[in-house]
Amino acid sequence: MLSGDDLKVVCDAFQISWDPIEFDAQYVSPTRRRRHFFTNIPLESSCDYAFEDQHVESCLAPGFVLPSQIVEPGIPAKANCLMASTTRIDERTSLRMYVFDKKYANSAQSYHGRPMTVLERENLMGFPEGYVTEPMKDLFEKLTDVNRPHKSASWRENLDKRYLTFGGNFHKFPNHQPYIFSLIQIPKGEYQIKMRMAPPIESNKIPSFYNEEEYGKHLIGNSYSVPVVEALLRALTYYFPANYDYEDCNYKYSWENSGAVNVKQEEE
Repeated sequence: MLSGDDLKVVCDAFQISWDPIEFDAQYVSPTRRRRHFFTNIPLESSCDYAFEDQHVESCLAPGFVLPSQIVEPGIPAKANCLMASTTRIDERTSLRMYVFDKKYANSAQSYHGRPMTVLERENLMGFPEGYVTEPMKDLFEKLTDVNRPHKSASWRENLDKRYLTFGGNFHKFPNHQPYIFSLIQIPKGEYQIKMRMAPPIESNKIPSFYNEEEYGKHLIGNSYSVPVVEALLRALTYYFPANYDYEDCNYKYSWENSGAVNVKQEEE
């Protein structure tokens, strides 16, 4: 969210003379994400949407719930805003990014928690299953393979060309190698090579390196909520033929309800 001087700087930089609309993803999805959007499309704010329970459990692994649902089972709950920075990806101190499942030992009940997985975060943000996890797996496997001792060519020559431009025109890799390797000890005293990669950066600041799981979480933390984009663009449907068979137009989200219903549309 922008406020005060930050909002003025953005408006002045892009010569915007109107106020942004405030929209919180919790009204159209199972996760909170309060953001400003600048648009000339006629819209309502998220406050004009009915608050509905999108059943956050349908986005999580079976048996897992949010911390608030432990205190009050069955309560309509929303996941916290997914973050991207190294220190906030998993929020290990506050447990804001954690989910819990029940465990039983000697007739005693307890809850065991863990950070939400990349797949669960994909679901919460409305992405198709595997949208982030599959490219991340492919990218890390290929980068690891092209850097094995028997390989003679550089990583840039061996890597699929689509991965060389994913940073866009306004980002750049660090001046040094964009990834590092480390040896991780596994059971039986053996070692396994693990790669950590730095994302494209916008400045000369010191880069952060992420493993495959962390990198996927980082990407999702920087992304848009798909149901929010759908809500923001919904007004454009009045200008296009309703009977046209658009590709993927029947896409369904992981939760049971496909989104909140606009209150004003209901009243009409």
